[in-house]
Amino acid sequence: MLNKSLGIQIHEAMSDFPKLPIPLYFGGPVQKDQLYYIHRLGALIPDSYEIMPGIWWQGKLDTMIELLNENIASVENVRFMAGYAGWEKNQLRRELDERSWFISEQEVDWIFNTAPDMMWKQALKNMGQDFSVVAEYPEDFSAN
Repeated sequence: MLNKSLGIQIHEAMSDFPKLPIPLYFGGPVQKDQLYYIHRLGALIPDSYEIMPGIWWQGKLDTMIELLNENIASVENVRFMAGYAGWEKNQLRRELDERSWFISEQEVDWIFNTAPDMMWKQALKNMGQDFSVVAEYPEDFSAN
């Protein structure tokens, strides 16, 4: 998940990190005690791999910390998450076949430049009028 802030900065959870205003996000319910990250720094971080054009997954954490200290890595090009979302074998395929998910294509800049609290709404609005109605639904239907 890219839009659920844990309400703390990465340095508050990880003592090795510089004291920079970089939020830590909830990545999902699996291995919540593990740190994961995506970034736009590519080859600057050894052992990272490109998961889609312009976005890389993980890499050497020591290098990431160095790049943060040098102000090369920043909130504009990295997103840190605690935990991840996972599925059993074929579970995601079944959910996609059941149309349990909205799938949209977004630009790389959208991931890093859209305010996290607006990501869900903006993604739906980018999908057209039929989905923009859903974007206005309350997060908690019981509060409606």
